[in-house]
Amino acid sequence: MKASRMTAFLCLAVLMAAGNLFAGGRQNQGGGKIKIEYFSLKRETAEIMDGLIADFEREYSNIDIEQTNVPDPARILQTRMSSGDTPEVFSSWPNDTWRTQVKEGYVMDLSGFPAVNRIRDDARQYCQVDGRDYIIPVSYNTMGIFYNKDIFAKYGLSPPTDFAGLLRVCETLKANGVTPFLITGKGLEAPRQDFDVYQLTISDWEKFRDDVVARKVDMTKPYGGQIRELAGRIISLLAYAQDDVLGSERDQLLNDFAAGKGAMHINGSWSIPVIQNANPGMNFSMFPFPGVTADQTMVNVYPGDFALCISSESSHVNEARAFLEFLVRPQIALTYAEKDGSISCIKGVDYVAPQLQEQKTFIDTGRHTVYPTAYWNMAQLDALGAAVQQLYMDKNIDGFLRNLQADLNSN
Repeated sequence: MKASRMTAFLCLAVLMAAGNLFAGGRQNQGGGKIKIEYFSLKRETAEIMDGLIADFEREYSNIDIEQTNVPDPARILQTRMSSGDTPEVFSSWPNDTWRTQVKEGYVMDLSGFPAVNRIRDDARQYCQVDGRDYIIPVSYNTMGIFYNKDIFAKYGLSPPTDFAGLLRVCETLKANGVTPFLITGKGLEAPRQDFDVYQLTISDWEKFRDDVVARKVDMTKPYGGQIRELAGRIISLLAYAQDDVLGSERDQLLNDFAAGKGAMHINGSWSIPVIQNANPGMNFSMFPFPGVTADQTMVNVYPGDFALCISSESSHVNEARAFLEFLVRPQIALTYAEKDGSISCIKGVDYVAPQLQEQKTFIDTGRHTVYPTAYWNMAQLDALGAAVQQLYMDKNIDGFLRNLQADLNSN
């Protein structure tokens, strides 16, 4: 098993140094292995992928998969594409940025590739662009509130079903010297992802989502008043959070949650293995972020938490396709789901992590939607993250609404 690389451009140097390469899947001159770079947007799955890569290489002894993991991978990937250095195989998220990359010709059309027939219909349909397949979604993700089941049991608490109940849980925990919430305020990604959870508790979230896409956000519309009330609820949670929310980054808070330093933490299913690695014996689960009333509660789900593409300029298409085909085999996809804790997009893989049972119930009963921000561009996502950060800092609801309207419409 090889270690994940921590530089974005090492593979290019290796390929250049290797001399002339032949297209069409033949080996490098001199009888060496064919080297394929796999660029990952999911750093938290590096160890899982190292194991699956090792399994693949035992079966395909002529192929050498080099995994690349870097900080801020989405931006690095975009930069590499723009400079003509698109990785041979890369993970991506089927969002607005990715669809732009498809339309600009960076991503290979996989339509007709047998692996796409293994994808569940709803996931495949969401990920298509103009009816064509450019990405292989392997897993769904979902977000909610992780909670320490032992702490809840100690104080006789159950997962709340409405927001007032959530505040009562927080009051009980705080009265007993327990930090109720660990809230991430550092960086832009975590605050805007948390808002993806928050905003489903407003009734007109679809209209708000669509106005962002159209750059026609208007806070005088009904959703503006709903977001105002939501901002008040968000502020109320800060009273139950750890010190220095703005200085707290997600990786540290995951470790703090695993260590029992807080009872609840908003995050996604992708963090289950991180928590388990930090504390293998931890008794934890997830419940949906509650709406004002129980019937307003719903969950986000995203087909493409782990999803794979091939560069349109791939020199080793057969080998790259073999790697994707391997990863969507039901047994391999099951192994990934068991280790990652995710819900699989692959037909015949029904494993669900124990921590996601309640989320799965909401999904199975239709009380779910694709993340609203999956339809927004990167500049809008950054603007959202910055606005939530500012709200955490100054608790100025009027300023929050002004920032959202101005920045989401101008990006």
